[in-house]
Amino acid sequence: MSIVALAASLASPIYADEIRLCNAWGINIAGIRDARELIPPPKQDPSSAEEFINSSVVEQIRHRLSYRYLPPVGDTAGEGFLVPGGGKQALENAWEVLAGKAKPLKQISAGDEASLIVFAYASGRSLRLDDVKHSDGEIVVAYHLNCNELMSSSAHFALIPLPTLGPGKIKLTMQRSADTGPEVVVTRMAKISAERLVSGSFTFKVTDKER
Repeated sequence: MSIVALAASLASPIYADEIRLCNAWGINIAGIRDARELIPPPKQDPSSAEEFINSSVVEQIRHRLSYRYLPPVGDTAGEGFLVPGGGKQALENAWEVLAGKAKPLKQISAGDEASLIVFAYASGRSLRLDDVKHSDGEIVVAYHLNCNELMSSSAHFALIPLPTLGPGKIKLTMQRSADTGPEVVVTRMAKISAERLVSGSFTFKVTDKER
């Protein structure tokens, strides 16, 4: 190996594993399972919009991330977060955090089941997850925004199972690439900052499991 090639390989992060998005659950994100499958349908058709929203955790999350709740100019969407459990349990725990009824996990024991939560408010840009990789001390969520004409398009939410991690401080990094879509729409939508739409990076700690 040449010195140049060796230097390039050392400069590039070596990821231990890729977290398969097909194992994730979410709302309106291509390539991951529909979270509505985790919640049984209501026994009868809702009689009002409010009853429909309250009929499932998924609809409550979608409503909470709707365009009407988009943070004001100058504010950010807030950090992503970590919740205990997987599947339906994690979905319910995520709603408790978004609703302000619970706090996200800041520390877990090695081997505990937990889920990473990333989200985006409804706007004229749709969240697309490209891949999720992890190495020692870091999980990187690579994403981009796909622009369209609908300013009030649906919210986006992903529940990603946490991989097996060793003890230590872990940083989840949201890594954005260029927006896609018609150039004129991309230019217009750029007026709304991505930080205002998409959840940000955060850190948490993994400790040795108590014997």
